[in-house]
Amino acid sequence: MPGSATGGQVGSADRRRCPGGTGASDSPGRRAGGFVLTCAGDVVGLSNLFAADSGHWSDVWAAAINEAAVHFPGLPLVGYEQGDDLARARESGFEPVDALRVWLYQPGQP
Repeated sequence: MPGSATGGQVGSADRRRCPGGTGASDSPGRRAGGFVLTCAGDVVGLSNLFAADSGHWSDVWAAAINEAAVHFPGLPLVGYEQGDDLARARESGFEPVDALRVWLYQPGQP
């Protein structure tokens, strides 16, 4: 599915995909967080993760990993994180593979 994308949200209706719920599951419609999955060739990018509060991070990561497996089975899941977000990624089973270098080109600049 190159070029495909899907997003997800974790909420009380999503507990089947995300055991443990949202931590605020008594509030119908309350979302614990969300994410974006983008299929680009042979990998799936995971980005734009957010949690309603710090108690929901593990739910959001678990839901993202599950959704990637459902929508893009067999493809590796990749992303870029740093600081606390990198720690959360590692706690969810991700492994760092290398340092990221970002290059910028601005036309007309020497």
